[in-house]
Amino acid sequence: MRLFDAPWINHDGGGIFSVDIHPLGKKLATAGQDQYGAGLLVIWPIEFIFKSKEELLESEGLGFLSRITQPKSVNCVRWSPPLANDENGGHRLVCGGDDPVLCIYECTRTYISAGTFGSSSTTKNLENYRCVHELYGHSLDVMHVDWSPDGKYIASCSLDNTIIVWNVLKLPEKVAILKANGGHDRGVKGLSWDPLGRFLSTQAEDKSLKIWRTDSWECVHTFREPFSESTGTALFSRMDWSPNGSYLICPCAMNNGGPTAKVISRKDWSCQRDLVGFRKAVTCVRANPRCFYATNSTGKRVTVSCFATGSRDRSLAVWLVPSFGRPLIVLNKIFKLSVLDISWNNLTLAACSREGTVKLFRFTEREIGEVLSSHEMANLTENLHGFRPPIQETKTRVFRTKISSMLPGLNLFAWPKPTSSFRKIY
Repeated sequence: MRLFDAPWINHDGGGIFSVDIHPLGKKLATAGQDQYGAGLLVIWPIEFIFKSKEELLESEGLGFLSRITQPKSVNCVRWSPPLANDENGGHRLVCGGDDPVLCIYECTRTYISAGTFGSSSTTKNLENYRCVHELYGHSLDVMHVDWSPDGKYIASCSLDNTIIVWNVLKLPEKVAILKANGGHDRGVKGLSWDPLGRFLSTQAEDKSLKIWRTDSWECVHTFREPFSESTGTALFSRMDWSPNGSYLICPCAMNNGGPTAKVISRKDWSCQRDLVGFRKAVTCVRANPRCFYATNSTGKRVTVSCFATGSRDRSLAVWLVPSFGRPLIVLNKIFKLSVLDISWNNLTLAACSREGTVKLFRFTEREIGEVLSSHEMANLTENLHGFRPPIQETKTRVFRTKISSMLPGLNLFAWPKPTSSFRKIY
């Protein structure tokens, strides 16, 4: 595994509350605030992770592709999913924040800047983004936004206790406002779409998690017991489903007085499993959008999902599910403050923290497993749930290069302060 420090990815001293890697893996978006507390959304190139160590050490930083300001802090940003008829993939992004208006931006053009006078760099790629929709409906801070797997809907949740589902094909039309019929009693801090498109999960300050059917928008399951001891100190409650839809892993849970991430099984909606070992509350969970082939302790080849968790104890962990024992990797104290958001693209992982920094990690298939192709993912989903999702291909890189000194059963902890923008962890 390689860990990349990118100090040029920052908000001029302001906090970064959300991060999302573009579906094609060449850039990422960060959302938060600048040093004065105003909202800030920035698009960054991340192709430096494909460069050699020598090229990285010679680099002076790549700068940003686009910088968008907003009057108030931005809490969440998400790229649109790649669709079957969308060769570029992720041409739009949606964001929401303390200003309760959702904004949808679209990249209208890419151009080359001549650079800054006196700079050693003469040219620079830039992108222009235009706000194509402003969505009004929430009355308080928007905490989380996300696109449905087919890109036809956007769900947003707010401290006004509501979840709004928007029709992307007929904006600003609202499909549903999930407040009545078993809705939350306090502010909603996180949500996630079932990858099969049949459910929407939401988690709120009322210490409950709810499952909503997308065909009727009725609440069909409410979970309270795993979150009854939660202190509610986490800024966000960002959960996620496994890419095959079999598991939902939720932050801000407690078990025997200790913080955990709760594992809910789609098969019978049981919640007997936990991801454990955290010292403070889990704030965010994100699944890799693909499953993996891995070899278990008995030598059998099995299919697993790969989750990353971030917590208030400044740690990041990577787990293979349904193997609920030890995490694959634990990274302790990699940030100064809480981990707030995580994003995957193939074998690349990005995480952001409240202090305003972003770190990127690049894994290999030797460490996690062999990535399933789109066709294999569709076959797996059909075998599990009797439903075959549309096949979506994106142009991403898969790393099969072996790290000669990689140790089996790797478990990582704190390390010294970095001396360069590139680190390789053994």
